[in-house]
Amino acid sequence: MKFFTSLSPRRGLHGRCACRDAAVGCAVAASALCWAAGGAPSAVAETLTAASPSPAVHRLLLVINQYRRQNGLVPLEPAPELELLALQHSNAMATLRRASHAGFTSRFERADSDLCVENVAAGFATAEAAVAGWRVSPPHDRNLLEPRLRRVGIASVDRYITVFACDTAGVPAPAPNGRVAALR
Repeated sequence: MKFFTSLSPRRGLHGRCACRDAAVGCAVAASALCWAAGGAPSAVAETLTAASPSPAVHRLLLVINQYRRQNGLVPLEPAPELELLALQHSNAMATLRRASHAGFTSRFERADSDLCVENVAAGFATAEAAVAGWRVSPPHDRNLLEPRLRRVGIASVDRYITVFACDTAGVPAPAPNGRVAALR
């Protein structure tokens, strides 16, 4: 397993991803986002709240998948095992009152996948705003548009959002042209 870390000077963005095989291209394809919008939680920010899957979480999946389709990619399918990992992480961030990627290595190992990415955010009022925040940062935008991803878990607790997405655990995924693409 190989880990890559990227840093961005913009608004506290930083990232992390993991691949079991460095040949997969994780360094280019994926990093993770930690964008704490700052300030005290607002009533508006609470539209993305603790009940997972809530309407706000469902909306976030719809917005992410719409963006993926616009770019010729298959939509992500909700995966209960990844939703649990995302919920546990959002709970931990809410308890600590800060966005972070603490425990990413453990989530990656528990996901039983060859590639996982994680975007986290804090303080966004809507799903559209959260995705817009990720899209303006090229490394984080690559997370949203990673073509090998197939499964996702999304959770929101208070103002803390986790999107944890993985490939299909070693199963070759269909390419956009319908042919099977090898992961390695």
